[in-house]
Amino acid sequence: MKEVFRCVSAVLALFLAGVLCLAQSADDKQANLAAHIQKAQEYLSQKRPDLAIPELEAAVAIDPENVETQGNLGVLLFFQGKAAEEFRIFSPPFSGSRG
Repeated sequence: MKEVFRCVSAVLALFLAGVLCLAQSADDKQANLAAHIQKAQEYLSQKRPDLAIPELEAAVAIDPENVETQGNLGVLLFFQGKAAEEFRIFSPPFSGSRG
């Protein structure tokens, strides 16, 4: 009986450790995302879009579903004369054949 209890306890401990790691990872991701967006805003307030672009690119890499960040990055790239890069941001790669 003690052997089963130890086994169940060990499995439960591993499960909880995994959950904590995932929660911490999500928190770290959000904190990292917020830091990049904040830094980009600081650069923009200093009228330095050239420095804001890499911060927004990093933010998009962390959260590619964040449409607001993608839009801000696209606008900055457009006004920097990098329309090809801006188009790449807004256009997901096409998979499959047209038919």
